[in-house]
Amino acid sequence: MYFFKDECVRLRLISSDSLDDLVEIPQTARGLQPFSTYSQMVEKYGDSYETHSYAGKEVYTIYRYSFDKCICEFGMQGENSDVIYNMDIYILNQYPIYEYGEEMTKSK
Repeated sequence: MYFFKDECVRLRLISSDSLDDLVEIPQTARGLQPFSTYSQMVEKYGDSYETHSYAGKEVYTIYRYSFDKCICEFGMQGENSDVIYNMDIYILNQYPIYEYGEEMTKSK
């Protein structure tokens, strides 16, 4: 959780082996949590998202949903990954929250 002037401005949920120790794993209001799949994401949030892929040690893809007062981003690591690695929920004035590096362009 990240705070600015006593207000939570960003929440990050990340997949981790330590989640196995939790009795209840944190999730979004629509029921997504780390280790959820791409199919579950589209089922719960729809297909109206922005997608961006970045190259580093491996390909990292984010799926960004914009709402009235916040943005939800779901990140997946690996070129063929179907599993959500991390989730970020943040208020609009915090956008963009990360510098992911150079974005990969899609060839036509």
